[in-house]
This record gives sequence, C-alpha cells and structure tokens, in this order.
Amino acid sequence: MQLLYQTISKLKGFKEWFDTLTLHESQLVLGLSGSVKHLAESCAFEKLDKQLVIVTPTLLQATQTYEELSEWYDDEVVHLFPVEESLAADFSVVSPDVVSQRIRTLDFLSRGEKGIVIVPLSGIQKLLVPAAVWKKSSIELAMGSEIESMDAFVEQLVELGYRRENMVATPGEFALRGSIVDIYPLDQEYPLRLDFFDTEVDSIRAFNAETQRSMDVINEVRILPATDLPLQKEAVWKAQAKIHALYEKDVKAAQSEERKDQVKNIQQAIDAQLENGEIPSNLTYFLECIYPEKTSLLDYVSKDAYLIIDDYARFIEKSKTLEEEAGYWKTHHIETGAIASGLSLVQDGRKVLKESPLSRTYLAIFQKGLGRLALDAIHPITTRTMTQFFSQMPMVKVEADRWKKQGATVIVLVDDAKRAQKVEQTFADFEIKSVISNGTILEGQLQIMVGKMHNGFELPEDKFAILTERELFNKLTKRAPRNQKISNAERLKSYTELAVGDYVVHVNHGVGVYQGMETLEIGGIHQDYMSIHYQDGGNLFVPVSQIKLVQKYVSSDAKVPKLNKLGGTEWAKTKRKVTAKIEDIADELIELYAKRDAEKGYAFSRDTVEQQEFEQAFPYTETQDQLRSVAEIKEDMQKDKPMDRLLVGDVGYGKTEVAMRAVFKAVMDGKQAAVLVPTTILAEQHY
Repeated sequence: MQLLYQTISKLKGFKEWFDTLTLHESQLVLGLSGSVKHLAESCAFEKLDKQLVIVTPTLLQATQTYEELSEWYDDEVVHLFPVEESLAADFSVVSPDVVSQRIRTLDFLSRGEKGIVIVPLSGIQKLLVPAAVWKKSSIELAMGSEIESMDAFVEQLVELGYRRENMVATPGEFALRGSIVDIYPLDQEYPLRLDFFDTEVDSIRAFNAETQRSMDVINEVRILPATDLPLQKEAVWKAQAKIHALYEKDVKAAQSEERKDQVKNIQQAIDAQLENGEIPSNLTYFLECIYPEKTSLLDYVSKDAYLIIDDYARFIEKSKTLEEEAGYWKTHHIETGAIASGLSLVQDGRKVLKESPLSRTYLAIFQKGLGRLALDAIHPITTRTMTQFFSQMPMVKVEADRWKKQGATVIVLVDDAKRAQKVEQTFADFEIKSVISNGTILEGQLQIMVGKMHNGFELPEDKFAILTERELFNKLTKRAPRNQKISNAERLKSYTELAVGDYVVHVNHGVGVYQGMETLEIGGIHQDYMSIHYQDGGNLFVPVSQIKLVQKYVSSDAKVPKLNKLGGTEWAKTKRKVTAKIEDIADELIELYAKRDAEKGYAFSRDTVEQQEFEQAFPYTETQDQLRSVAEIKEDMQKDKPMDRLLVGDVGYGKTEVAMRAVFKAVMDGKQAAVLVPTTILAEQHY
C-alpha cells in the first residue's frame, strides 16, 4: 500500500492538505467518502508520523473505518475504542470482547506510541479514570520478581476488576490455590498460571481453560485491568462522603414517603458495601465523585497527536440526539432511585473536542450545515463513486477506453498474484490493454496490483482511478472472521436456556426439576449453583463449574418423566439397562461399518480452479473449525471408500457453507448431490 500512499500524496487536492497538516490548527476537507476517505486518513497518518485520532459520529462508522484500516496495518498500529451510543447499553453488561478492545486502546495510548485510534462520538463522551491512574493499573511480573504479599496481590487484582472464582474459566476471573494464582486477562488468548515460592514468582505458564492443563512457559507478563474503569479503593473511600451527600440531597427533595424510603434504602446499601471495603457494582455511575477532573479519551493521547473529525454535519446531529437520549435515561433512573441527581454520567462530546488543544481536520461532503467553525484552510476534493460493472466486460472496455483517451492512471486491486494473472487474461480476452504492476505505478496506464480496498473510486480532476473486484465482478470483500468461542457458548447456553420448572438429568443422580440459580457462600467464597429438586424433597446444588454433568430433559412424546430419588437405586438400574442396550447397538454398528469398509466407493478428483473460485466467493472468512472440516471432508471424498460424516454446529455457525463446498465438488465431477431438509419451508429457503 506504500505505493498508493506515495501516489495519492502527490495528487493536487490531497497534496495541498497534506502539506499544511502541521502548519494549520484547523482545516476542512470536502468531498471524501468510503475507501478514498480511509486511504486519505492513512496518508495523513504516514505524513504526520505520530498518533492520529479519528472521531466518527457513530459506532458503525468507527467500526467500518477500523475494518478497512486493519487491512492495511498491523493490529499494533490500528485500535478501536468501541462505546455503545445508548447509555442503557453501555452501563449494562458489556461483552468481554468490547471491554478488551477498550483496554488495549487505553493501554496503547498510555504508552504514547505512534498509531491510529478510531473512536465514535459516544467514546469521546464517556467518562474515564484519569490517565495517571490508568498507568498505575497494571502488574508487571517476570520469573524471579517479587510481590509484596499474596494478600496484597489478591487485593490488587480485585482493584483491577478481576473476579475471584474457585476455578478460572472465562476472561476477567482469577483463582487462588495455595501458592498458585490463575488469572485470565481480557487481552490474552489463554489464561495465565503464576506459581509463587513465598513472594517470589517461581514460574509463569499459559494454560488451557477447558482442560486446566499448563502449556507454554512465559518469561515475563504484563497484566492489564479486567475493566476499562479500574477504581482505586482509596479514591473510592474518599468519595464516600460525596456519594452519601448526593443521596441525602435526594432524600430531602423526595415528594413522598415512598420515594424517600426508596432512596434511603439504596443509600444505605451503598454505604454498607463501602464500609465493608467492597466496591458496589453501580459505582461507575459515581465516577465524577471519585475523580472530579472529568477525564475523556483525549486526555490519554499524546500532546502532539492529530485529530480527524469525520462526517462533521452528521456529527452535529448525532451529538444532539445522544444528549437527548442521555437526558431521558438519566431522568428515568433518578426517578427509580438507581442513580443520584446532580451527577454527570457523560460529557458533552462537542465541547470536549472544542476545548482540546489538538490540531485537527474536519471531513464533510458539503460545507453547508457545519455551524461556525474557525478554519485556517478549506480543501475541496472532487471524487466519483466507481461504476458497478457486474462482470459486464463490454461496459468495462468502454470505461477503459475513456480512461485511456484521458491519459488516466487506473489501478485494479486484486487479492493475490494468481488473481492478477486471471484478471489480466480476462481483460485481454476483451481487448482491454493492461499490465501487472512490477512494484511501481505506471502513469497513464491501466495496471493490476495486489492490494485490498473495500470499494473503488475515481478522482476525475487528477485523472486517477482505483477499481476493485467488487466493482468488476461483484466479488464481495471477505469480512473479518466471526469471533466464536464455542465451548464457552455451549456451556452458557446449557443453563441460561433453562427455565424454573424444567426437567433436567444429572449424570449421577438422574431426573430432577430445575429450581433456578442460587448464590451460596462456602469457605468464604461466593459461587453460583444450580438448584435441582428430586423426589421426596431432596435438593441437589450443582456448581456452575460442573454444568457439563447436567442436561435438559428431552422427550419426543412430551411425556412427563418420573423424578428420581437422591441416593436411590432406580437411576443406577436405568443406567445399567441403557448401557446394555448401547452395547447391542454398538455390535450392530460394528457389523454395519465392517460391511461398509469392504465396499468400493467413488474417489472424487482434487480441487479445480472453479472450486477455488467458488469458495472465494463466500462473503465470510472461514473459521479454523470450518477450514478443518472442509479439509477432512475433501480428504474423505478423494478416497475410494464411501464417506459417512456428521457435521455438528449451532445455528449460524456455517454448516451450510461447509456442505456446499462438498456439493460443488461432487457436481464438478459429474455427480448428483441431494440436500435433504425436514420441511418444505427449509427446502424453499435453501433453493
């Protein structure tokens, strides 16, 4: 992409902007959208050679910008700070992946390294802990390093937002067993196992959360917080009087005794937790009391960082909308007593940007509707959306002839060198003159180059154009892999789908009735348990860590099952009968598979070019499990033994994508393929 950066930087409209980036405090660039805008932002970053912060009106726009820039830069360079646009969503349970992205971004900014940070307006509005507090909110350990004491270390982990559990299973948890501390940082692929000799770190290893087995040895590690709002206990305790006073004010202003009692109860609950040294779960509402300086993301960036504020007209509209929605949400929660009045839950994003001393460029399509901006320079750039050709090569030839007549420089971006040769041949078949780039950009020619871009564009005044395979052949840009942690998802699904009163089966105790989740304290540790009711009033409490021992009872005839008795012999007898039946079925299967193994099948040929093109046309990047399944299926199909495989996966995890690859392979060898489905509707949907 460096070639493109160098070329774009020399074009008239862009050059004027880039040459004055460090000279003017405030500029406006008009006319950019889509990939040409993202390319211009990348060029600005290359020119500046320092931290660049791109602010977008919405989270969707921030995500789109991040996805395209991530195609051109490493993960260490491009960072996203995702914040929901609704206060209700951001103050509720946020996914670990989102929190992890925020943590990595804050950590990156606090180190002062060069890179790009993309943040929506909602992220600028978000209140954060002071940057100085964040810099202290990490733990660096190495083999042989010392900690103050185990108690102090555990307290430090709690301050950083980690939850203590009996066994580490998900990110954000830690567990203590003698001299061993297991921690699952949000930014790590695997949890960490720290073994101490008294207060000295004896070993650091990664381990598998499923098997709990240790893996690779690690020499040193930096443990980041498990939350984007790490709260120091000392600061929280100092704020206790302020929080109490806020609720006291609301108690006095209450219009009824019922309202007064409601606020008092919440006030007393928070006071009690703080006095016991606990951090209340809703304490993030009171961040202004704990850290009155009102810190935003811009307080984390380098002093010489540069701002690009995208789509400023929409930015103004979105700012007003977010302000109104935040006001409604705050009013409702004050009325219910969930939060105290007089608190600022978010900041005014436009005000934060206005008061920031950072130099900036505003981006907009038109100059109208931007309000009163103090600008040092305005740079209008004329761009044109690239025509969608949909594989109509005669249309491509007409356009190519027009560009040739103008002497325009045209670049066709393809995924790899193989595709470059294929596209060159396609052009040649339709008498479209083209060359494959040899590492330079040839002015006035149509050339094919390996590179990635979401959509093409034309700069008519500069006689420059970029096409992608999306415009030429309607080839979709593959999206990022879907983040799937199937084992955790299955575990969570098995108990969250249960409703009180559902019949369940415990592998050791038999059929019972699910009574819900209960939190019990055992040995000073709080943990969630499933409560299962059995015959004669027996109750069994199953820890969440043993959830695999429990399954939901399923019956084809909806028959109500008979409950088993805890400690009884009936369930053991049932299991013995089932075991005997399974052995009979196993004998039948062995006989069947022996016959099948002796059968001669059809050996399909290896993948063709058409097969590869078919697979590349799928919009999603394949997951590792999909790639493994496809490889195994193809390997079986290429043997002269009949294939018999079961492909298992939840709804939406890409089973059909895998199956269609096998279907295509069969058809390309001149064989028929049948897709059997249980209903007519499903058949129509597949068709």
